Amino acid sequence: MRKQVVFFLSKEHKDKFLTDEYKYPTFRSFASKANEHFDYFLAFGKETHVGKGIFKPVFKFKNNKLIEHSHEVNADVVLKYDLELEGGRGNARFIYNLGFNEMCKNKIDTYQFLSEFSPQTHFCKSEEQYVAAIKNISTEKFAVKPNRGVCGRDVYILNKANSEIPQNLRDILHGDGVIVQEFIDTSQGCPGIAESMHDLRLSMINDKNIMASVSTPSPGSLIANWHQGANVIEVDVEKLPLPVKNFRDQLHKKIKEKYGSVMYNIDLGVTPHGPKLIELNSPIAFPRPNWKCTDLYLSNLIKYIDSLPLH
Repeated sequence: MRKQVVFFLSKEHKDKFLTDEYKYPTFRSFASKANEHFDYFLAFGKETHVGKGIFKPVFKFKNNKLIEHSHEVNADVVLKYDLELEGGRGNARFIYNLGFNEMCKNKIDTYQFLSEFSPQTHFCKSEEQYVAAIKNISTEKFAVKPNRGVCGRDVYILNKANSEIPQNLRDILHGDGVIVQEFIDTSQGCPGIAESMHDLRLSMINDKNIMASVSTPSPGSLIANWHQGANVIEVDVEKLPLPVKNFRDQLHKKIKEKYGSVMYNIDLGVTPHGPKLIELNSPIAFPRPNWKCTDLYLSNLIKYIDSLPLH
């Protein structure tokens, strides 16, 4: 019996799906390949989720067209892109491990689980805790960011001499909290990959590092996140320095022992003292259309979905 697989994404993507050439060619390529293995559908907008993993309307991608399916679909597997699934998921599986995904979203949980790979990190929910955390940080520069932040938003690199918490983080401080983190100095670069400040991303599927990229900050910035204007290029996984490969393998071993075979990104920086974990992301994003790893990525994603047991 073929799995019913639904790619669940916001309504704005429907008009771009057939024409936009930035990231949608990869979405279209995956849809074509997935059609050969699964009953693969696209659902655009949160209102398409009727509840309990049932979607209507949904669309098939065929002959470079989106064709509306005549019946509702009871999903076996859901690939979420930029929406949360409301109304329960019934028997549908998410493509990611829920416990692992929650750990990735909660930065202090990530630190507590993987502290040996991470810079010194403190969780704060009050001004007093924030001041105490700064005193305990060993570096003159430090990072402060929302504990549950995404896309590099509200991330600041501050100095101890000018350490007042930014105004737009004050509400977050008293809500979900912020983390204060030792500054990861990547200014010496990563051999063969980056000459100076960087964020190296390693993408894992089926216990293999099938995609890698490096982000470098825009001029005048210390934040290497492409959502915040950083430049991103593909990296050949085989050309990663040995210390990075060893770091990746040791970190993945610990994750697999607790969570099994999960799909995720490792964001790291190479420092004078070796690689340091910046954060984990789950699930991983699609590669850009011109990246050499695209076919390998898509085939591994299909294999990963195929391996998921049904409820």
